[in-house]
Amino acid sequence: MTTKKVAIDAQPQGLNEGGRPESTEADEAAFSGGYFCARWGEDVVTAWTGMRNASPLEAARFLNGQNPEGAKTQFGNALPDGADVLRMARVFEDEAEHSRTRRSLRDWLDVAQQRGLTVNQGAAAIVRVAARERQPAQPHAAAPAQQSKAPPEWIEQAQKRAREIVQARHERDNFPSQQDIADEIARGFRAADIVGADGKPLSGAYIKRHALKGISSAKGKQLSTAPRRGK
Repeated sequence: MTTKKVAIDAQPQGLNEGGRPESTEADEAAFSGGYFCARWGEDVVTAWTGMRNASPLEAARFLNGQNPEGAKTQFGNALPDGADVLRMARVFEDEAEHSRTRRSLRDWLDVAQQRGLTVNQGAAAIVRVAARERQPAQPHAAAPAQQSKAPPEWIEQAQKRAREIVQARHERDNFPSQQDIADEIARGFRAADIVGADGKPLSGAYIKRHALKGISSAKGKQLSTAPRRGK
């Protein structure tokens, strides 16, 4: 696997009086990257920030500022993971059971934020900066003209997938909300590496707002013959 090295500087410029860099994400990533490289080795940091797939435990370790390959004593014996790592890993396992897709450290960081988990800010900065550096350059100048002629391709894909979800759920007398439909589409897009015009993953809220107007399971719910409570 070919990975792009993260820009890591063990002694970044612009340190404040406390010996910390100024509060930009790039400086935070550089400062923490140098610290983690000194502890684990630069090859470990570079390899893991470039991984396309990390397990729940590996991600939990990294996002808690721990070596994703596991901590060891000076004699090479494995050390047990701390309570914070194990708790985060358990939440990630729960998410993995709900949606079985490959996730990078950047994806797991999104999950941690959505679940309200506390992460190591230095590790989070490294992950975000590394993800941005891996994004391909976009032809910004041509984008407005292309969008004015036709909607982005992903919109048509989202609408097609939404209709499939509604039909499949109707057959089981299940009527998901428009947001649930959009969230399922977003997970599928992330697994298939389908992104927006800016090269970033599409969120369920964005898909709902821009692609699912007029598509819902409301009509099928009204026509359902499944027994309900009440009269």
